[in-house]
Amino acid sequence: MNETKSSISMARLVLITVTMIFSFSSMSILYYLLGLKAIVYLLIAGFFYFIPFITIVRDFTHHYSHRSGNIYTWIQDNLGDRTAFITILLWYASYFFWMISLFMRIWIPSSILIWGEDLTKQTSSVLGDWKPLVIGCMSVALVAGVYQLAKRGFDAISKLLTRSGSLMVGLIGLNLLSHLIIWWLDGESITPNLLSNWQQHQSAETAHSLTGFLSQSVHHFLFVITAFGGLDTIGSLLDHFKSQGQKLRRGLMISAGLVILVYTAGIFLWSGSISYGDLHQQEQVNLANLMYELMAILSTRLADCLQLGPTASHLLTQLYLRYTALTLLAAYLSLLSSFIFLPLRTLLTGTPSSYWSDDLIRQNRHGVYERALAIQSGLIALFILVFSLGNHYVTALYNQLIEMTALARSLPYLVIALAYPTFIGRRQGPLGGRRVLGVCVSLCVAGGILLQLQQAWQDNPWHFLNLILGPVFFLLLALTLYRHVQHRQ
Repeated sequence: MNETKSSISMARLVLITVTMIFSFSSMSILYYLLGLKAIVYLLIAGFFYFIPFITIVRDFTHHYSHRSGNIYTWIQDNLGDRTAFITILLWYASYFFWMISLFMRIWIPSSILIWGEDLTKQTSSVLGDWKPLVIGCMSVALVAGVYQLAKRGFDAISKLLTRSGSLMVGLIGLNLLSHLIIWWLDGESITPNLLSNWQQHQSAETAHSLTGFLSQSVHHFLFVITAFGGLDTIGSLLDHFKSQGQKLRRGLMISAGLVILVYTAGIFLWSGSISYGDLHQQEQVNLANLMYELMAILSTRLADCLQLGPTASHLLTQLYLRYTALTLLAAYLSLLSSFIFLPLRTLLTGTPSSYWSDDLIRQNRHGVYERALAIQSGLIALFILVFSLGNHYVTALYNQLIEMTALARSLPYLVIALAYPTFIGRRQGPLGGRRVLGVCVSLCVAGGILLQLQQAWQDNPWHFLNLILGPVFFLLLALTLYRHVQHRQ
């Protein structure tokens, strides 16, 4: 472990951090939903949420460098033990169910990489009704493989993160080069595309009332915040870099700037290279396949600019699609390897050892709670098989669980932000200037939660109940477990 810490370079730290935060899929969705205006929302969210929150994570990580547990430790020391236990259980549960969905979605880029198209959506004459079960069994096998990797510790996971980050850098570079060639060879279409993109959003939003405009704008802003997800998990990852305090602080701020730069530059280039109206007229485009459709459109535009023939154009499109699928497959694998290891580690390391049995918190030679990791992997596999074998009622339950955990995942962000002013007040006094960072993040997240609940209530009261049922259930579960532990002690 000490060798791993001392060998981390600044470039590797930045690459791992950017890989954990930046999402090519989120950038594509932002462009599809908001067009050129997404840049405005990104800059606002970056200034009022992303940079303040990454500063909060940096300050907490640096101050508690002598203690493990991260999120639990931060909250426990500033808001109390019970609040910390409830928060970390909500946080862990949200990642648990998120991993289940990602294990089942990973076969989309796998299919595109191998066959050049998404076969998971097609009706197979060979598999027929057995297709969900086959995908489920493949996902269970993948859980076993990820478990074997994760039990080898952080060093193995960091290597996968580095390689995944390198592929992502290559994909970003491929996009940049393709856009620059299009802008150079077909410069006459760039300005009309940019103007059309902006004007279409202006006319669409100003057609509503002022109240509707403000509501829609806030909704867009909240969606943009999700593009900066992963900071909470980075707090667990950076436990391995605490001995390099100055490098950690600089690396995080460089990473924040790079993430914002890549998002804004990518959306600006997409807006100039592609006709926004033509994109929305294509019926086959949806949020699930959007990224691959955009890459196919980009390669077709590039082939037209280079005056390639049909065969060469098709080959270029396949190369773009398969490299995108390879990059996303590597990103999914690296994220799964991280999330199957880090949240569990934070849960068991941060909370008092007396909360758990000795077998559960026994570490192997790599510093991994192998028995707890095996139990967690077995539960994930069991849920996957249940959802694969189940009928439409089980599928509906699965969708509801995903909706529930979406809200539960945002609550720990709020609690961390609320703990920060107390943390600063103890060190800088009641008027500490940096307390405003916690206020900014708290307002952003709290506003997002309230507006999400309000929108759900207006759309469908049953949807509203589904959203709050998850956090309420995990809150009651956490309180029950906490009382049981306190009573046993």
